[in-house]
Amino acid sequence: MRLLLFLSLLWCTAVQAQDSWRQAVMDMAPGCRIRVSVPADAQVGFGRENRGSGSIRITHPPRAKKLSYEEPLTLGFICLDIANEAVQSGWATKNIEGSWRLNLSPHDKTYYKPCNIAVYEVANPNASGWAVHVDDMIGEKRGRRRQLFYCVTHKEKAVCGDSFMGYLPEINRHSNNDLTPYALRILRSIEFLE
Repeated sequence: MRLLLFLSLLWCTAVQAQDSWRQAVMDMAPGCRIRVSVPADAQVGFGRENRGSGSIRITHPPRAKKLSYEEPLTLGFICLDIANEAVQSGWATKNIEGSWRLNLSPHDKTYYKPCNIAVYEVANPNASGWAVHVDDMIGEKRGRRRQLFYCVTHKEKAVCGDSFMGYLPEINRHSNNDLTPYALRILRSIEFLE
């Protein structure tokens, strides 16, 4: 009985530690100072050189099972003016109603299937944005990956970037191996600081 109680306490402690989050501030450039919720063990870095950039690195992101090779999750950011072409005509654009939709060329529309690409709203306390996951469709099946592209805008600035979400064979085997929901939780917590 004591062993069962000990194991229960150990499991609860591990779950709490895994779900422990903190606030971090990244001061990348004028207009791109943000506060973001990150896992307690995340490494946060930023620099003001060039246009300003930053990154969040989680060494052991949550997955359904231990993989033979586990890559850390790294969300990279770059500070851009809102008029930048990547912001205005990137993977997503705002429609008349104000929500985000995929921005695909006629060629892209014939190439991508709905199961290989998806857009997500990134509603934040004082900003709006999008994230788009794109699945590799060429190359060896075992090496195909899911990539997440994202852009969060506020007034005249935006923080944009991309990140690797996992290998498609692992994601198809178990949906918890897809880090997209985990990354979206982080992106949706971004708050621009004046």
